[in-house]
Amino acid sequence: MSETSQDTVKLAEELGMKGINLFFQNLELTTPIESMFDAALKLLDESIGLWPFSNTLNIKAQILKRRGDLSGAITNVDAAIKIAPHDPTIWLSKGNILCSDDRISEGKKCYIEALKKYESADYLSALNLDDIAKIPSEMEIVMGLRDRAARYGFEPNWMGTYIEGSWPAKHSRNFDAELFFDGNNVSGWIREPNTSKRIDKSIPYLFSKLYGVISGDNVTLIKEYEGRDAKGDELYKVNYNGKADIMGRSISGISGTWSIRGNSSGKFEMKKSA
Repeated sequence: MSETSQDTVKLAEELGMKGINLFFQNLELTTPIESMFDAALKLLDESIGLWPFSNTLNIKAQILKRRGDLSGAITNVDAAIKIAPHDPTIWLSKGNILCSDDRISEGKKCYIEALKKYESADYLSALNLDDIAKIPSEMEIVMGLRDRAARYGFEPNWMGTYIEGSWPAKHSRNFDAELFFDGNNVSGWIREPNTSKRIDKSIPYLFSKLYGVISGDNVTLIKEYEGRDAKGDELYKVNYNGKADIMGRSISGISGTWSIRGNSSGKFEMKKSA
């Protein structure tokens, strides 16, 4: 990079940070001032014109979203993702923008992607200790994503049953799930009736995060319940191991065994909804 180019990038960074700081200062006001957003947007545009940083594009997208320019917001947040695909904050921004445009299914996929990025070693290894201290805990992120799922409507595309002991058995539980497949990776949510002795009965459903991998027809999944029990303890993880029913390039069902370390185990089956 030439000396002139280095100066250009440095100026772009300085202008961008001024715009970003002005944006957040305005948000802290009881009543944000539109002219401050105008000034922030002008600084961001000048910065992007010199050199497009992912954070400046992301903040510009948030300003455009506030003003109802959702198309412009998507354009800028997509450009930010192209530059920094491992940054979960940008995926969260895109999810918010899409849901504001009533593109709920697309937005929820972005929330799931954000969660995966927060857990990514590639993302964490690029941060210093001060940055890591600012990252929300995994449970806080899960709670935030669950809140969005509840707000925009749970959209199950799978149904299943799990049991304790031999199949069939009277101790069975039905559940539905919303799953996303990305190559060999699986992620999504499970919703089931609250039958737990550890959870307040006023809560009708339990939500859990589901993630794992598919290798051939072998499926390995982990289910993590969100929230805490009445004593304030974190809820447990459940391991799922099974086989996928594969028809062409589509997975129509998964069945196998589940287990909780040092506790109980059983069988499960789930089918893709028609």
